[in-house]
Amino acid sequence: MMEQQMVFPGDWSLHQMIELSNVTGSLEREVYFCRGCVLCNGKSLLGLVVFFSHLKKGDTFVLKVEGEGIDPCRRIAEVLDSRYEVRKTPQA
Repeated sequence: MMEQQMVFPGDWSLHQMIELSNVTGSLEREVYFCRGCVLCNGKSLLGLVVFFSHLKKGDTFVLKVEGEGIDPCRRIAEVLDSRYEVRKTPQA
């Protein structure tokens, strides 16, 4: 499983969450968003709405993509970064 920690920019619209669910839904791998003990199915629009509605600007979360290849995780991270200004946290 590939993981990437991200920083939430705050205040996403429903339209942005629908676009995100379309991107994650186009992948053949399982996608999850995690924060603490909360795990969200990244392909579920309802799950995304509930998960991201509880985040505040600057909160961190983890993007998890099943499988070994880094490309799907990178693809989602790049979409989040370019469209929604979600920033990857620096890797230590």
